[in-house]
Amino acid sequence: MLREIRVKNLALLEDVRVPFSEGFNVITGETGAGKSILIESLRIALGEKVPPTLIPKEETSSVEIVCEVGEGEELLQFLEDAGIDGSDFIILRRVVFPTGRSRSFINDVSVTGRTISEVTSSLVSVLGQHSLQQLFERRSATRLLDEYAGNGEILKEYRSLYRRWREAVKEIEDLKEQLPGLEARREEVERAVKELESAAVYPGEEEEIEKELPLLKNAAKIREALTRARALLSEEEVNILSLLEEVLRELESAGKVDPEAGALAERVREHLIGLSDLSHEILTRTGQIPLDDSRLVELTDRLSLIRRLSRKYGVFPDELQAKLEELRRERERLSGLSERLEFLKERERGLREEVYEAASRLRERREEALPAFEREVAGQLEDLELKSALFRVRLTSLEGGPGPWGAERADFLFAPVESVEPGPLAAIASGGELSRVMLAIHTAVAGKGSFETLIFDEVDAGIGGKVAEKVGEKLKTLSERAQVLCITHLPQIAALADHHVRVEKVASGEGITTRVRVLREKERVEEIARMVSGEKVTPEAVRLAETLLGGGKR
Repeated sequence: MLREIRVKNLALLEDVRVPFSEGFNVITGETGAGKSILIESLRIALGEKVPPTLIPKEETSSVEIVCEVGEGEELLQFLEDAGIDGSDFIILRRVVFPTGRSRSFINDVSVTGRTISEVTSSLVSVLGQHSLQQLFERRSATRLLDEYAGNGEILKEYRSLYRRWREAVKEIEDLKEQLPGLEARREEVERAVKELESAAVYPGEEEEIEKELPLLKNAAKIREALTRARALLSEEEVNILSLLEEVLRELESAGKVDPEAGALAERVREHLIGLSDLSHEILTRTGQIPLDDSRLVELTDRLSLIRRLSRKYGVFPDELQAKLEELRRERERLSGLSERLEFLKERERGLREEVYEAASRLRERREEALPAFEREVAGQLEDLELKSALFRVRLTSLEGGPGPWGAERADFLFAPVESVEPGPLAAIASGGELSRVMLAIHTAVAGKGSFETLIFDEVDAGIGGKVAEKVGEKLKTLSERAQVLCITHLPQIAALADHHVRVEKVASGEGITTRVRVLREKERVEEIARMVSGEKVTPEAVRLAETLLGGGKR
């Protein structure tokens, strides 16, 4: 339910706050006072295009509407999914800049145009049909029929299936589009796996090669040095071991009479034994130094391979094994693309069948509701003094199969008299007839559907007298089942309101502005008297206004 609208700096509305109540709300005022701008402000807040004439020239404009959500669980869930805090009330705000650009907010969270459209679509049960033009939109006609038929749950089921089906179709299209590139990638990964498997590089291998290569490159020099060292130690005619043996003999001789010399002899003997062992170790190590040119070539090539693969795959040599495992996993995933595509195709076929079945059930429900809907609207039109008018609903199958709202669209057809073939409502009905047809349709739907607020913009256009009374009575009855907001020029209608708002021009220091006031009882008498007689209010007009207001209270 619409609780309030706030407008700043939009045309003549400098700073306006208008509260609304349950039941029947009317907006009255002289021609040109700004009533239509108030409704246009509502449309702007709901995301519709800002008319060029309302784009501010200097200061930024803003429109804000406060809505009571009530039982709108689906809307609250949508807000939660969009990351917006929801509650029993939501605030839609639209800021319009002098450049013509605008920004939309929901509960002070900036949202895209698409999001605001989604939310305002969900708000139809709150704000209802707020424009005559919406009667001419095909989806709107279909929605009204669905509301009358009570198709809310089946439509919800259908739309869920349709969304899942289209997602499956898109996933297939995306995969097909990617397949050529993915197949090339699979082949590339396969080659990489084979290359790394063939190389079989293990962690630490580079370090091992780096240790061994210097020995292989300098083997001849090392063996020559070791051989010369052993010769000096034990093989030359005069060598270290033979000299130490002579030193040992001299010390042993001295040690026969000098204990200290004997101790020195023991120390020399220990060194002699150690050097003798060292000579054998040098010989052993000399034999261990390989003179193997083929091994040198092998390790040099191996190190080159490891480093090339490291550069190629962008990892350290010790990480090549982990890279191989990563590529194996990618190969497995890519190898399953064909199977994935077949799975998706099978899933899409199943969802498509479900969508067509749900669309068929939805059409059956619509076709079943059509006769009663047409009779109901015809009855309402008769009450509104359109006794000879014909109202029909035509269902037309959509080209290309089911869409987001089913496999067909509804169009409203109208003829002012039975002798004329019904045609499109927008092309056939006059302004006054359009207003009454709109009221008739909404009255029929309000008893069946979920609208909580219905906003009628100049529903009294082109009517008066008895017809105006009928329209007023119909609006009053309708307000017992839904919040009704109506702009009117007719006192018969205004007198029936539960909540009366007047829009008026006032002079200010800088020119003319528009003021909006909620009228008290006495002010309502004055306003309705003005509507009866014009600017010069006569006593007779006042008495008539009091009579009308008295009738409205009954």
